Amino acid sequence: MYLVLIRHGETEANIDWRWTGWTDSPLTSLGEEQVALTAERIGIEFNGNSQVVTSPIGRAYKTAEVLGKAIHVTPRAHDGLKEMYFGELEDIPSEQFMHEHPDIYSRWSVRTDESFQWPGGESRLEFRRRVAQTISDLVSQTNSHPTLVVTHS
Repeated sequence: MYLVLIRHGETEANIDWRWTGWTDSPLTSLGEEQVALTAERIGIEFNGNSQVVTSPIGRAYKTAEVLGKAIHVTPRAHDGLKEMYFGELEDIPSEQFMHEHPDIYSRWSVRTDESFQWPGGESRLEFRRRVAQTISDLVSQTNSHPTLVVTHS
């Protein structure tokens, strides 16, 4: 059994440098091309005995649908694979974040600060626990089948 972790394709928010946790942003044409190329490779490496599990957020789910078609399986959404929830700062451009919230940006920048919490959103510790539990659950449920996990950064 093994897991293959795949990040969704490039989005409009990536181009605009916006913080989109649970806020969706559509794939760009480059993002769609990235997904198509990944699906081509996935179609060679995997088959119908594999499974695709994905974040339910549109950009990841769209990526998972394309990958699932390549191996003839329907993706299954799992809330535990969502991106971190940025709360009140959802969809904020990076430059605005740095200039209007320098104290929060400074705390966020210390990646080892497990207590860091987005205003009205998730803490780093909550996020890491959620994702770790989800991956652990997926590993225990795979029944020796390769699992493609489509998620975020």
